[in-house]
Amino acid sequence: MKIIVSHTNLDFDGLASMIGASKLYPQATMILPEKLSPGVANFLAIYKDTFPFQRKNSINWELVTEIILVDVNCLHRIDCLSQIQENVSYIVYDHHPITDDTVPYETGEISSTGATITILTEHIQAASVTISSFEATVFALALYSDTGDFTYEQTTSRDFRAAAYFFENKANLSVVQQFKELPLSPKEGELFHLLLEQSTLHSVDDIDILVCWHEQSDYTGHLAHITRKLLDRTGADAVFSIVRMGKKVFITARSSSNRVDVLPLFVELGGGGHNKAASAMKKGENLTNVLQQVKGSLNSIILPPITAKDLMSSPVRVVALDTTIEDVSKMLYRYGHTGFPVMDNETLVGIISRRDVDKALHHRLGHAPVKGFMSRNPLTISEDVSLEQIQEYMIEYQIGRLPVTSSDDIVGIVSRTDVIQALHGRKGKMLTNKEGKSSLQLMDFSSKLKELLPSNYYTILQIIGETANNKGIKAYLIGGMVRDLILKRKNHDMDIVIEGDAIQFAHHLKEIYGGHVRSHEEFGTATWKHPTQIKVDFTSARTEYYDFPAALPKVERSTIKEDLLRRDFTINAMAICLHKKQFGQLLDYFHGYEDLKKKKIRVLYNLSFVEDPTRILRAIRFESRFDFLMDKHTESLAIQSGTNLLELSKPRIANELKKTFY
Repeated sequence: MKIIVSHTNLDFDGLASMIGASKLYPQATMILPEKLSPGVANFLAIYKDTFPFQRKNSINWELVTEIILVDVNCLHRIDCLSQIQENVSYIVYDHHPITDDTVPYETGEISSTGATITILTEHIQAASVTISSFEATVFALALYSDTGDFTYEQTTSRDFRAAAYFFENKANLSVVQQFKELPLSPKEGELFHLLLEQSTLHSVDDIDILVCWHEQSDYTGHLAHITRKLLDRTGADAVFSIVRMGKKVFITARSSSNRVDVLPLFVELGGGGHNKAASAMKKGENLTNVLQQVKGSLNSIILPPITAKDLMSSPVRVVALDTTIEDVSKMLYRYGHTGFPVMDNETLVGIISRRDVDKALHHRLGHAPVKGFMSRNPLTISEDVSLEQIQEYMIEYQIGRLPVTSSDDIVGIVSRTDVIQALHGRKGKMLTNKEGKSSLQLMDFSSKLKELLPSNYYTILQIIGETANNKGIKAYLIGGMVRDLILKRKNHDMDIVIEGDAIQFAHHLKEIYGGHVRSHEEFGTATWKHPTQIKVDFTSARTEYYDFPAALPKVERSTIKEDLLRRDFTINAMAICLHKKQFGQLLDYFHGYEDLKKKKIRVLYNLSFVEDPTRILRAIRFESRFDFLMDKHTESLAIQSGTNLLELSKPRIANELKKTFY
């Protein structure tokens, strides 16, 4: 016998997911939990007989051999745990994160979406199972509720596709609106005001957290609904509601800030949920003890702010007061910048933007110096200014770039592009590394390096990282080896980028560890042959610019970010840090990791194929080698630039074709 089960205090996503699972497993019985959220309770008061739900006491649990868990992946959040027999297998469909308590399951899917119904809908579509207009309405109600009308951070493009499917099947939005947001009942309203009266506001690193508590003998349900109302009413960044009801203490939290991650604390409390919404229940616990535990953990749930130091590009390219507009225009194109700080000797005196330059060129003033067109008295910021403050400056003063200074020296610059990337990068936020510093690092790859590389290769990477650290420079493993490590393909071509002098660094390694070095001064590259005969190629971080389409690139020393930007596709524009403090951290400025998972080939900028048409042949080679596909935009750019292949020399074409066919 198969049964379908969801979490206690059932919400609309749990309800819809049970119905969705029953479409995939029509022989399974849906078991309704005893406790329902207020919206679901009101909904089922009208529509209960529409679905064949049963209660846990109405079935013979000895006959249950398989349990389908939906919108939950751990057993302590269901109310029929005591009835489950041994040797039961599980199928799980859930969008909550996997934890140590996640039940071992044979099939199903756990992935990050705005709602579990999205996952089930994809499986329903894949199985060509039809849904009724009413089922589509219930599914849409769940999706709108769990994504906050598609405004919550965990919302994905998959959720929007699911919504489109619901409307194609005639979902009724008036029903969705009717049940999605309900007012508090009199009893809930009373608890709401009691919690508001018994609360303290804690300011932790500029984040306001409201901690509310109350103790009562009877039970008042829907604490999550009440907590959401408290968050909306007070404007706090996060709210904790801690209520002892009889012999149980219920803890619920809701957050509206990307800097607040409540989930680890709730896992510690024996609960679960999301980073911004979680709950737990403690039996026989003293309210004061739980309250103190929560208050004592507030510092640990706050992620460090993203600051100018994390966002800025460095070193900063500047122009002098007497640089001509025409020369600045060439530099803007060469480096892909939108403006430059203007210096008078060592003093910052202005900012010249692309718009200023374009206006001057329009009036045929390319020969004039920038001092006549620059913006004077530029606003500067320090390294510790937060992302939020940077946004406010850009909006208030209508400026697109902010020089970052330290002791009156320019140490970096933050542009609108940097801010946009931070706000709208992967999952809408920047992640935090082990040291608690905000960065654009996607994940810790150190264990995978050790697992996937032969031990002698791993040792050499450690040697390179330690040596770079001792010399105060940064070293990165880049290119195809990073890509193939993620794909779990063999690739022992070690390409290292140094933010500094690569040739000097290679000779330094030779002096310490032996071996041989072959260098190419004109290209700023070197190959170090380790005494074990393993070869490592070193390159100084550089940027490239092209004087005309299909020309060979001209090269200048640069940073790792600009070095990665010059590469062909996002899947080849990732780097793994080798310097000691960040060893194994994956740098992914352009979302190449996500493209690898989606088997997508995507260029980094629109002129990529124009500047280097061989990349068209390379894209075709990668499609064949990895069974990937160019995204629509990249394919369109390749078609538009196809005639540029005629501009290439025959040896360059032959070299690319040889790699494609052999």
